[in-house]
Amino acid sequence: MCIRDRRYVAATGYDPGGVPEVFAVLAGVSETEGRVPTWLSTHPEPELRRQRVAQKIGTSGLEGPQPEWVALLEDVVYGTDARDGFMKGQRYVQPRAGFRVDLPPEWTAAVEPSGMVAVSPDDDALFILGPSDEETAAEALTAFFDETKLSQGEVWEGNIGGSNVVTAAFSIKASDGSLTGLVAFAERGPQVVAMIAAAPDEIWAKQADAIATTVASFRPLTDPALRNVQPTRIKLQTLTAPTTLVALNASAPSSIPVVELARINHVEADETMDAGRVVKRVEGFNPNPAPAPE
Repeated sequence: MCIRDRRYVAATGYDPGGVPEVFAVLAGVSETEGRVPTWLSTHPEPELRRQRVAQKIGTSGLEGPQPEWVALLEDVVYGTDARDGFMKGQRYVQPRAGFRVDLPPEWTAAVEPSGMVAVSPDDDALFILGPSDEETAAEALTAFFDETKLSQGEVWEGNIGGSNVVTAAFSIKASDGSLTGLVAFAERGPQVVAMIAAAPDEIWAKQADAIATTVASFRPLTDPALRNVQPTRIKLQTLTAPTTLVALNASAPSSIPVVELARINHVEADETMDAGRVVKRVEGFNPNPAPAPE
């Protein structure tokens, strides 16, 4: 951060003394997760950046968290909102739409608010799940092939887990090889859920059964504990006596590991904090808790 950058920050009304804390948090991510975000790969190490910024700013920076700003964090959603979908083992759970699907063993998935993408262990097969804009499964199937112009194979229509489902095989011809796939549309209440799987022709035969089993696992989400999950939220606690995050978490566990609590509170896990300090905790359902330190 150069002197000119500091003027820009100050001109916005923010105290530039808070900038070193940003790099301190990034340094903590690097240490606890063993890596830094990809976009930082061409930048200096966060800890070096923190030291340089702190040196340029001097002693006029923030002395600690400002109470009026910390107070605004109460009940703020922390991390991914589980209501948008999450993985529980190999099961994809979608609380808002009220369904779940089981992936094949050892497949890995990436979940987004719009759905889920999974790949096979050898990265040679793909499974995509998301919402359709059509009102019925049959209309969704027709629209899919009209829009993609793919070669349509055999169509099957029936009931899976109490939902009307329509599936069809498809193929994609290319100069460097061909893909075989399966598309399925399942009606879940007012929503139609799309499931698409594909793999190179030579791979499809060994993945077809596993993919068909995944489609056949489509079921309503009946477990109230999963259907009614709430996101993790930040909770503020004012310390009545000196303590550490390790001790605090032992008496009132958070939904995230102590190492992550330390990161968001800008202290070491075993560092003694004074009475009167406002500490950030995290409560609620966390489908992907950070791993505990070894």
